[in-house]
Amino acid sequence: MTQDNGSEPPKRPVVSVLMACRNSTQTYLEQAVESIRAQSLTDFEFLIWIDGDLGVTQRKYLNEVTEADGRVKIVDSPRAVGLAGAMNQLAHQARAEYLARM
Repeated sequence: MTQDNGSEPPKRPVVSVLMACRNSTQTYLEQAVESIRAQSLTDFEFLIWIDGDLGVTQRKYLNEVTEADGRVKIVDSPRAVGLAGAMNQLAHQARAEYLARM
């Protein structure tokens, strides 16, 4: 017999949005991230794969976003895997039934 401690498992989001990021300009990165965060559907997770180097300013921005918005998760790659590799890795980590690619 299992004991019910009253806590429910975390709810799965409806959609997992996948985005790979490599050598992005600050402007492009902010526009891409904010366009997803501003969607009318709010029940999603946003997984951002850092594929290689990312500037200090961009990294700071993404850290601020993840602290402010629990739907956003950053995944650092130990090595560059390219777009297809990044999407495959993120798809394996996604919790939602539906995937959307940014």
